[in-house]
Amino acid sequence: MRKLFRLLTFSILLSCSPQNKESTFYLDQEAEYPILLSEVLEKDFWELFKLESAIELKLSQDYFISTIYRLKVHQNEYFALDETLGNLIRFDSNGKPLNRIGKIGEGPEELPNFSDFGIDERGNIVIGSGSGRKASIYSKEGEFLYSIKFKDQLDQLAVGNNHIFASLTYFNQLNKNLAIYNLEGDTLRTYFPYSSDVFPILLKNISGHLTTNFSGSILFNEPASAKIFEINEELEIKPKFQFISDTELWEENDRHNLNGFFETLGAAKLTHLRRFYEESDRYLLFNLNKKQDQVVRYVIDPRIGFFDKKTGKAYLSKKSESLVFTEGPLVADRNNFTLSIPKQELKKLVDNDPNWSGIKNFIEFSTIETEEYDSPILLKFSVRE
Repeated sequence: MRKLFRLLTFSILLSCSPQNKESTFYLDQEAEYPILLSEVLEKDFWELFKLESAIELKLSQDYFISTIYRLKVHQNEYFALDETLGNLIRFDSNGKPLNRIGKIGEGPEELPNFSDFGIDERGNIVIGSGSGRKASIYSKEGEFLYSIKFKDQLDQLAVGNNHIFASLTYFNQLNKNLAIYNLEGDTLRTYFPYSSDVFPILLKNISGHLTTNFSGSILFNEPASAKIFEINEELEIKPKFQFISDTELWEENDRHNLNGFFETLGAAKLTHLRRFYEESDRYLLFNLNKKQDQVVRYVIDPRIGFFDKKTGKAYLSKKSESLVFTEGPLVADRNNFTLSIPKQELKKLVDNDPNWSGIKNFIEFSTIETEEYDSPILLKFSVRE
């Protein structure tokens, strides 16, 4: 009995020890940049942003992408991933395909699926496979270099400072939402714990994101969370941005209640940070879904906005059905960011909304009826000063 008492006492002390508290200290810290939704200024999209260029990704049967899940820009080339189809394609600056990278399969140089990808400091492409629990590294020309095995199943992936950062999902033995690995696949750090009775599904295209910012640090937020964390070169973590509202946002302490999240979202009664956000040296550029208080045509109401770190002010585009079919911000650079939209949907906007007519200066629509594929169009915008 005395031995059992000692064990219970030791367990309680261990749970209250500074080391255990330190493992989740970042969750309760205040963000460096609080963004109050009540103070966000809403304006028309075209009052906030200016179209700089539009590029059509030229597709064929050999080079096909339906929806861009992740876009990277490296040395003036585009790398676009359609993770559903398992296609990662490298394009030149004009949208011409150069080569595919990686191959779906069970061979030693293949992956059973593509979950996400990143680009390392040497310009090599790191493709993560969830079901394969591994990442394969290729040259940008598509030459296989080597593979890394992991204990857990990867979802989203980012690469920085010779580390691989991965959000975790099904069959995750760590009960954490983020892990950091070295290039040998060893687990260095884990963050964002959750209860063992939580099914660790990631919402992917709806909410939750992992990306590299302008300085090479990593940005991450959990599904249904309004708080964005930064992990620097020393693998130190802190909350950097947080969207704050007493009435609109999903409760932070309830972020693992995915059934309730989807029920509220399905009723168009939820404001939440969508998957897409990117940070430049001055701005956080983001896609925010707004809750709706009237009869709605679409469940989602995506808005593109930005937070100016220099002035502390945030802006959000007004309701517009034209944004329903856009994806992004996919990448950001200084005061520029890139959206993606299918060519067919873009043509409808150009035909029906004068604000989008300027895209005719970049894209040819006359042959769209005869084209076999609905090409993604990359739209590059700048923030109006």
